[in-house]
Amino acid sequence: MKTTPLASIILRAFLLTLLLGLSASLALGAAAQQVESSVTVESFPVGDTPYALTFDGANIWIANYHMPEVTELRASDGAPLGTFPVGGSPAAITFDGANIWTADAGTATTTKLRASDGAHLGTFPVGNFPNGIAYDGTNIWVSNTNDNTVTELRASDGIVLGTFLAGATPWAVTFDGANIWIGSGYGLNVNKVRPSDGKLIGNVRTSGIEHNGFAFDGSNMWIGSLSSQTVTAVRARDGVIQGVFQVGGGPWGVAFDGENIWTANFAGNSVTVLRAKDGARLNHITVEANPTGIIYDGSSIWVACSASNTVNKITRAAQ
Repeated sequence: MKTTPLASIILRAFLLTLLLGLSASLALGAAAQQVESSVTVESFPVGDTPYALTFDGANIWIANYHMPEVTELRASDGAPLGTFPVGGSPAAITFDGANIWTADAGTATTTKLRASDGAHLGTFPVGNFPNGIAYDGTNIWVSNTNDNTVTELRASDGIVLGTFLAGATPWAVTFDGANIWIGSGYGLNVNKVRPSDGKLIGNVRTSGIEHNGFAFDGSNMWIGSLSSQTVTAVRARDGVIQGVFQVGGGPWGVAFDGENIWTANFAGNSVTVLRAKDGARLNHITVEANPTGIIYDGSSIWVACSASNTVNKITRAAQ
């Protein structure tokens, strides 16, 4: 049976659990395995292998990788609002202000759903093994891992506007308000693409490979590298590295809450919190098995726990 890039990366991530988990537990100590008293962690069941998350302003949408569907939960209380079919193996998900889009790795498509009711608005072909997706305010960008390309689609109707070279094994995708950033599944480089013409305008070499998560704090892009126990902060305007910071084992998703950076540590079954202004470590929180996607809803952090078929909601107590 042919092994897909995603399967290879997940396999390596499980091996990282053995290699990094021991060192992480030694470095962090027993206290790191406990949730702070000022934090609550709630668990909500979703579909098979929840992998990526997005927030539509009211609700959380979860891409369930081993089911061709997404789950919608009410952000205020985690109540299930619906489950909606998409293409095969949805690996990434984003919101365009009105609609939900998924990158369907198993069917080489992207699916568009109306956020208000989950109605299917279209399925559009992209490249081979799409794994990342982002919205730039007008258009949708999808990374095609097996083609080494990124596809740009018009959000209004799904028309393909172009397909551009994106470096080796393009993975996670994000937008910083000016440019598209594209991680690599196997390489050290993160590439930056100009959205007006799809031209590759720069790259940054990070501390590790397998870039599955980005978060932009308004000045710096924070990049998680699954193969390391670090995130790299890069000044977005010129690509200068501002620092490399220790987190938990196998950082996958990354989120920004307006002040702090949160990483979902796949191999450590944990979330690490760093202060964005200086990278100081503020907290380390235990979550359920193999966290991947992570997102902030304006008051709480949501984490997709891929091996437990749940999402965890982390809320800090009122001060």
